[in-house]
Amino acid sequence: MTKLNTQASLMCVISKVDELISQCSDSGVLRWLEALNPLVIKLKRCIEVMCCRATVGLTFSALQVSNCCLA
Repeated sequence: MTKLNTQASLMCVISKVDELISQCSDSGVLRWLEALNPLVIKLKRCIEVMCCRATVGLTFSALQVSNCCLA
């Protein structure tokens, strides 16, 4: 997963919300949940992967800085 994947997932959610708003009705809440749930789950997974990669990158940088300070 990359930044591009996350942006694409977010655009899918936004597009689906726009579509649901244009077709708004009384039974809308259940339909919204059914339509948005898989998209939000995918977006959440993309964000989790990016957070994990950021944590690994920051940890690596912190180790390099502390290693330089010890030398």
